[in-house]
Amino acid sequence: MLSSLAKVSAFSIALMSLSVAQAAVQSTENIKLILKLEAIERIQAQERQGDELYFSITEYSSTGKANHYQVPDFPTHWLSDYLAKVHDVALWQRHLEKDEAVELIISLVERDVPPWNVDDLFGSVKLKLKWEGTQLKKEWSIPNQNNTSRIDDHVNAFSMTGDEGEYHLVLKVEQAKEDLKEQKKLKN
Repeated sequence: MLSSLAKVSAFSIALMSLSVAQAAVQSTENIKLILKLEAIERIQAQERQGDELYFSITEYSSTGKANHYQVPDFPTHWLSDYLAKVHDVALWQRHLEKDEAVELIISLVERDVPPWNVDDLFGSVKLKLKWEGTQLKKEWSIPNQNNTSRIDDHVNAFSMTGDEGEYHLVLKVEQAKEDLKEQKKLKN
């Protein structure tokens, strides 16, 4: 019972913190954007023994090639029985160049054993990011409303449903000052 309350409390706190305002940014040159999984909650597992979950993130930049990330890295995954311990996890991070726009497709996936059984998609969310002056423009959307919906009209809280499974998650975008030395290393 206490474990169940702890899960609900962590998810509820994450949901309530969606409207927290960020400090004004003077310049975007040394600002790193970080997409975080603030909280995830299992409503119903798809498999009887529990699900093995990971996020698939595809990045489309207006100035370069597409990139793909998996969190946690392959072959690791999160067991659905322990999701209360999974919070405040960086799913993607990067500095955006001036006039660059990035589109992210963030998908929650259940891992299965290949080659006989392919991984199952629970749902996907699309996020567009672009600096307009010193203000970050964020546009959240849902590519397939058959398996993904917003929770209580919150901009970045979602319910994702797969074959007989359901998960709720809260995502957020943070801005962090980036060390200029680190930024130069990434460019080289």
